[in-house]
Amino acid sequence: KTVGFANNKQVSDILYDKGIKHIFFEMDGGHTFTVWRKCLEETLPVLFQPGVVMPAKPATPAAEKRN
Repeated sequence: KTVGFANNKQVSDILYDKGIKHIFFEMDGGHTFTVWRKCLEETLPVLFQPGVVMPAKPATPAAEKRN
């Protein structure tokens, strides 16, 4: 496992600790076509389910600092 994986896992753990719903899964392989294809096959249907709400536009850095 790479440093990038460890960082992503740490972020996932923080999100879980804060009660933020998300999906994190581990799979063998690196950034290869086979891995990306499998991820897309599994992820795209989840993103386009009824009830999945995405923000209209991302917060600006200035707005994040005010909060």
